[in-house]
Amino acid sequence: MEKRKISFAEKIRANIERQKSQKSQYGYLKLPKGVSVFKEEPGSRIKLDILPYVVTDPNHPDRDDSLGIATPGALWYKRPFKLHRNIGYNNISLVCPTSIGKRCPICEYKQRLLKEGKDWRDESVKILKASLRNLYVVVPIENKNYEEKPHIWDISDHLFQSKLSMELEENPEYSSFPDLEEGYTLRIRFTEEQFGKNKFADTGRIDFEKREKVYDKSILDKVPNLDEVLIVLPYEQIEAKFFDSEEDDTPTEVNAAVEEVIDEVIEEDEPPRKSKTIAKPATTHGKCPHGHVFGEDEGAYPECSECTEWNACADAKDELGG
Repeated sequence: MEKRKISFAEKIRANIERQKSQKSQYGYLKLPKGVSVFKEEPGSRIKLDILPYVVTDPNHPDRDDSLGIATPGALWYKRPFKLHRNIGYNNISLVCPTSIGKRCPICEYKQRLLKEGKDWRDESVKILKASLRNLYVVVPIENKNYEEKPHIWDISDHLFQSKLSMELEENPEYSSFPDLEEGYTLRIRFTEEQFGKNKFADTGRIDFEKREKVYDKSILDKVPNLDEVLIVLPYEQIEAKFFDSEEDDTPTEVNAAVEEVIDEVIEEDEPPRKSKTIAKPATTHGKCPHGHVFGEDEGAYPECSECTEWNACADAKDELGG
């Protein structure tokens, strides 16, 4: 049978459709065609609608079957993940495979160093720690720099989610903020902070206001699947990059480099707030999950080496001159 000749016009139309469906790469994120990222600016005031997405990953970090949270097919508003920074010859950032329930050679190497007697306060160990971040689908409202359509927002857990969680604990009536029909617009004030010569945005205040419009369920067709956005390399590739390769051609992260420092230095619990203005964290006011003195007893007990707060506690002790 003779093969049908495809016209030039058909080829062009097919090529256009293919381009429309292709994804672009932004650091460790794989963006759907037409979807851009949102980036907070130091000292800015913004309004955001955070929209839910349909969860597809059975290993979603927030999954709770008893409450129906982040289970496949359910709507959820954030996608937590862990990020390793300054990896390999080119100091790239790589998504930790534990974010999707898989083994990570970097985490395994850190544990091996600790078991071999390496001091967990040593920089060679501390640098292997994965920082916690979150992805959100946001619609910027009345913002001259962004279209009023779904964007992906990638931000350190410490710089936003921890503040949002505290706000919702204090004002649980706003917990429906991501709901399409009964949600709230978040009015966020970012402070301008400085670490060394670098400036960065930290969440200073969050207010909630009733949305001016109700989102139809059809918006979910335009909402990107956050479970499919993260680029998680196979174990073997991460291992090869981690143990250095000068031919490493993975693109470096485009997000502000200063967040690398903030994630590593300030990641401990904060004291409860008395007002809507969110207090700046103090590394000397963290909490020890084992009942010891945070920032003073660091490294003094066997459980310190496996403690989830060990990095922050060590930083606090350094600040205290310990």
